[in-house]
Amino acid sequence: QNHYSMPPFGADGRLHIAYRACNRACIKVASSGPGGWTIREVARLTGASRETPFEVGEPVMTLSVDAAGPTPGRIYLAYADAPDGVPASYYSAGDPSKDLDIVARWSDDGALSWSEAIVVSLPDPDDQFHPWMESKDGVLHMIYLDRVDATSRVQATYGRYDVALGVATELAL
Repeated sequence: QNHYSMPPFGADGRLHIAYRACNRACIKVASSGPGGWTIREVARLTGASRETPFEVGEPVMTLSVDAAGPTPGRIYLAYADAPDGVPASYYSAGDPSKDLDIVARWSDDGALSWSEAIVVSLPDPDDQFHPWMESKDGVLHMIYLDRVDATSRVQATYGRYDVALGVATELAL
């Protein structure tokens, strides 16, 4: 089954894969030994999705490994999520307190433990979803879909998030 994972290799030769699991209630991360052999589950992020990333079309989450900068080897995971208590089938329809945002988490120990999720897209009254991400020197570079208004018109957006500064910027493409 296609889980839309785009597995990156770290500088140490380990392969990392994120995929939906737990009957859509969590995200699992699996990592390999050096060279990509012997893949095993290393983390289950049960508070990660509340099912929402999988309700806007197909599930899309993305992983990236920072090769240099202040935290070489840090693994980043980005996906769409909604605030606690928002039903998975809810479409925001212009309500910024209930919309899907792009969130990110990171791991500094080979995916064994993860940070809390932080919103890395700018506040917007409509949904952002289906991210693709690359990290470089502690900065997340993302392309994601953004609902422009309640008519469901969608545009691609470039987002940049500086993890150390906690600053997000966006540019419609």
